[in-house]
Amino acid sequence: MQHYVATRPMFIDVEVMNADIRLVLGDEGSQPSPSNVARGLSSLYKEILDTVRKEAATITAVFPSPKDVMSILVQRVLEQRLTTLLDKLLIKPSLVNPPTMEEGGLLLYLRMLAVAYEKTQELARELHAVGCGDLDVEVSAFETGLTESLFTAQKDEYIEHEQASLRQLYKAKVEELHAENQQSSESSGTIGRSKGAAIASSQQQISVTVVTEFVHWNEEAISRCTLFSSQAEAAAAAGESSFRSFMVAVQRCASSVAIVQQHFANTISRLLLPVDGAHASSCEEMATAMSSAEGSACKGLQQCIETVMAEVERLLSAEQKAPDYRSPDDGIGPDHRATNACSRVVAYLSRVLEAAFTALEGLNKQAFLTELGNRLQKGLINHWQKFTFNPSGGLRLKRDITEYGEFVRRFNTPSVDEKFELLGIMANVFIVAPESLSSLFEGTPSIRKDAQSIDRRRKAQRGSDLRIVMLFSKERFNKGLDDGSKGRFGEVRGDRSSGGEADGADERVVVTAGEARGPWMTLNLAVNRGNTAG
Repeated sequence: MQHYVATRPMFIDVEVMNADIRLVLGDEGSQPSPSNVARGLSSLYKEILDTVRKEAATITAVFPSPKDVMSILVQRVLEQRLTTLLDKLLIKPSLVNPPTMEEGGLLLYLRMLAVAYEKTQELARELHAVGCGDLDVEVSAFETGLTESLFTAQKDEYIEHEQASLRQLYKAKVEELHAENQQSSESSGTIGRSKGAAIASSQQQISVTVVTEFVHWNEEAISRCTLFSSQAEAAAAAGESSFRSFMVAVQRCASSVAIVQQHFANTISRLLLPVDGAHASSCEEMATAMSSAEGSACKGLQQCIETVMAEVERLLSAEQKAPDYRSPDDGIGPDHRATNACSRVVAYLSRVLEAAFTALEGLNKQAFLTELGNRLQKGLINHWQKFTFNPSGGLRLKRDITEYGEFVRRFNTPSVDEKFELLGIMANVFIVAPESLSSLFEGTPSIRKDAQSIDRRRKAQRGSDLRIVMLFSKERFNKGLDDGSKGRFGEVRGDRSSGGEADGADERVVVTAGEARGPWMTLNLAVNRGNTAG
């Protein structure tokens, strides 16, 4: 099969590759345009599809396993013909020294990228219709997988290129307007001073035409963002569908295994007892088969967790905004609702895990939910480390933690509940008044009860590896630490401190759970000097 595919003319003839490039990019030295590239890609992809259809007919007639051969063929098309072409077409421009506007600027590259992406999506649909062997999956998932695999390098810095392009366009337009104003001022030198000044002033106002041009640039950029982001939504939908399907398969498999085991024990085993050695051998084979099925199920369940966490991370990245946890001090009362990111994540988890609650039972269910809960807690900590918090933002963080905690309590896994309880206690550090910070670190009654409960369960073990970063001004920091460490920075543990004088404008304070001591748990505070703007 491999040999047959490798000897197809489109893979061994160098001239085929050169013809592909000429068809799409034109003759060497010419400047390709998005419209010409679109026509070239349409023609090339049609030729590729015609070739694949002809090969499919031959493969179906000759090979006993045509799906395997088609899978190899399509994969080779993607890896060789398409990748080679796209590497030539989509050379990422430098953000430090971008192409000039005379050369098309960054906008030319972005338009080429969008055209290539759309045409490749169309190719994916057509390839799926022809039949791709083991690559056959749902259409949306296939399109997403194909396009994402081919455009990974370009999408890594897509947002940066889009933003840089808008800045480049704006700068060029402003320079153009300034040049026109300068030329107009010079040509009006014979006009009276007052009249000339009035004309210059009126010309400095940006016209509706120019503003409309600004709007069109942004509309075009948004359309490209939508084109690329829609694939993430499609991937999420495909992942959710696959998760449910696998859970149904696991449930059916468990029922089938139970029936087989019962039949083996009640019927087959008894019939084999009189046969010398047959019973032991059959039991061994049965155990091996059950172990293999269990191993496959475990791998699938682990992949389900990876799929769920990938979508959780995507939602957090897309929906969580910096102002969520640093609300402006505008006199308006703090927002006590959960953030949109939290609501989206909880809604997604509630929806997708319905299948898991139904399909899994007993220890399997407990193990799956425990692993998922631990991964969720770790993922949230990593996510929150990217943000800084003010007191009102701390309240929203506390609310988010409460929402997540209430959700995971449905898992009925004490170890996971404990971790989210600890998160809630740690969030208090963002909420207390500055003058109460030192007493909080010493274990105030407000957290002692919770700390005692956790302490009993932890049995004097070391605290969690939780690490949250928050931002204090020097004034707030000094005001809050009246326990002998005032005016100093470094690491503070209870009433001990080390370090030098704090003379920076801002300090970055790192709070971690410390050791469990007697009836309460210490909180460790580390303050690092440096520029922490933002």
